[in-house]
Amino acid sequence: MIRSLTGWRYVFAVVIFLHHYLIDGKSALQAGGVIGVTFFFMLSGFLLAYGYKKRLLTREMTTCDFWKARVVKLYPLHLLCFAAIFLLGIRSFAMTDLPKAALNLLLLQSWVPLSDYYMSYNAVSWFLSDELFFYLMFPFVLPVLLNSSGKKIAVGAGIFAILYSTAAALIPLDHYHAYFYINPLFRFADFVFGILVFRIFDQRRQATGGHASRAEAGAILLIVATFILFDYIPKPYHYCSIIFWGPVAILIYTFTISSFSVIYPPPHICITRNALRITQINGSPQTA
Repeated sequence: MIRSLTGWRYVFAVVIFLHHYLIDGKSALQAGGVIGVTFFFMLSGFLLAYGYKKRLLTREMTTCDFWKARVVKLYPLHLLCFAAIFLLGIRSFAMTDLPKAALNLLLLQSWVPLSDYYMSYNAVSWFLSDELFFYLMFPFVLPVLLNSSGKKIAVGAGIFAILYSTAAALIPLDHYHAYFYINPLFRFADFVFGILVFRIFDQRRQATGGHASRAEAGAILLIVATFILFDYIPKPYHYCSIIFWGPVAILIYTFTISSFSVIYPPPHICITRNALRITQINGSPQTA
């Protein structure tokens, strides 16, 4: 795990908590939900590509082994939370609730565009339902996104933007939450965009800049501005994460590059260090 991104995970976890914390019946931070979830979905795509690129592309790890590793990480806590909530409400359980329970248990609830289903039992497990779908698709989309030409990626992104905009125009406003915020197919775009951020990072992994702190400050200011301007976005579009991809992508990319700038110092520093080692070996420090 990249340390700077680990820190941001805590920040956005607090942001999501504040979204659910009510003051006089209103969210303490309305923007925290959609921006925070967008961050975690994009980060998931980025980190999976970072951690599994070599192993999957070189077939060091099979697709089945990848799925097993992710399910083992995902399911135990989900089962524990589901069991606890199910037992607490077992007195009110009816046979009509069985489909909801089954879908929730299998992490398929977010595919049903009804809040009684995708918010059933442990309500926040809809996030895990989406992640499970992402894990299923990851071994197939990773080689496509990393090996395709930039032109193909650009064309694909353009087609997606058209389809996304068309869906936003056709879907009734009262279904925006179910589809744009919850549905795995729509949220899969966040995950894919996170992989594309990794592609850009991976191509510039050892590229460095002399103003890392300024870039980080700029990324933070952009995120803060996004939170401030959130209330000016038409309410239905609060659920359209495409609006927040840019700021979140810049944040992830900037702080990752900054972390690797320490690991991979600028070329002129490497040259200076190598020259210093040579002069020390030759015993001629005056030529360093």
